[in-house]
Amino acid sequence: MQIEAKQTVTEISDYFKARETPTLSEVEILGTIVSGLLNNRYPVSNKAIIEGLLRQLEQESNVSNQQGCRNLLELVLLSTQDDVI
Repeated sequence: MQIEAKQTVTEISDYFKARETPTLSEVEILGTIVSGLLNNRYPVSNKAIIEGLLRQLEQESNVSNQQGCRNLLELVLLSTQDDVI
């Protein structure tokens, strides 16, 4: 009975690990956003990066990647604090 329970726990754990997205560094997240902008021939601006980060944050399921997006948003917003919205 214990062997079956261990096997079941392992199978469940493996299932959820397979569904997790890999954790990315903030540089990788920003690189993905900028690459997407360049590939679609959009200008790379603070506004475009902010939009990309917000979109990524909404779609992201990995908690570490979500925090990375939040950190990057903070950095970009602090660098554009004098801009008129």
